[in-house]
Amino acid sequence: MKEYVHVESEDISMRTRIDLCKEWRMIEQAGKTCFTFPAPEGAGIRPYGFDIVNDKAVDVMGWHGFWFGFVTESADAKIDITAGFANGYRLRTEFVLADPGEHFCSVRLEDFEVERARTDIWRELTDLEIRGEVKILAVELMRGSRLFVETGVCGKSGDVGETVDYTVTVH
Repeated sequence: MKEYVHVESEDISMRTRIDLCKEWRMIEQAGKTCFTFPAPEGAGIRPYGFDIVNDKAVDVMGWHGFWFGFVTESADAKIDITAGFANGYRLRTEFVLADPGEHFCSVRLEDFEVERARTDIWRELTDLEIRGEVKILAVELMRGSRLFVETGVCGKSGDVGETVDYTVTVH
């Protein structure tokens, strides 16, 4: 069993990707690899304005999903992905990689078996488990599947005929 630990934690509100192989705790065992969110010391549930947040988990609600890189030795390699949450609930999805070799694919959060009314469960993701006879090249959380433009300010005022400038970030 190999174990890797990441100790840094940061605000992800402006990030577009999270590299689980580099930023989360990773444990490799025969036939499965587990990634665990690196909760900071003293983390837990706390108020945040009119809402609450759980620092022991990552909020990826509204994100696109995961991007995986795998190497398989055989054809028809079955991959089982299970996401774990702070409340103990687990969601899973599975797929098959048809040919041996390198594969890169994305799995949307919507591909996991969950009722539409419970999709807020993605606000408290704590771990991810990958089962299958594969070598893992990459595991990333992706905010979006395409390029998009984001700006912090959307309503600057100006006089008629005046040019109004916005600072934007292209993701």
